[in-house]
Amino acid sequence: MILETKRLILRPWSEDDAEECYKYAKDPRVGPAAGWPAHKSVEETREIIMTVLAVPETYAVVLRETGLPVGSVGLHFKSDLARGEDECELGYWIGEPYWGAALSPRPRASCCAAPSRTSA
Repeated sequence: MILETKRLILRPWSEDDAEECYKYAKDPRVGPAAGWPAHKSVEETREIIMTVLAVPETYAVVLRETGLPVGSVGLHFKSDLARGEDECELGYWIGEPYWGAALSPRPRASCCAAPSRTSA
């Protein structure tokens, strides 16, 4: 599924996003705030894209004007915070250069407005 706002495109992650993602994921201010350690290499980022981020209902947050990912947003079912069948956890991160750019409310709202995996 691809979701679009005026400024952003939310789309599935691709292995090809590894270098761009690593630019932000290596920053020690980004990962730990989102609950994961800063990435140590592009190869590590590529592996995380393929094993963690490339799952249903997790999206690359892509700037429409550049076509490049600057963060991630996703709905996580059966997490530590979402234990019931009708619960999910919303997780997101945005690269530091885009903090304060009013980007994070848009992907969160779009992701929550999308049909859930249990909707008919």
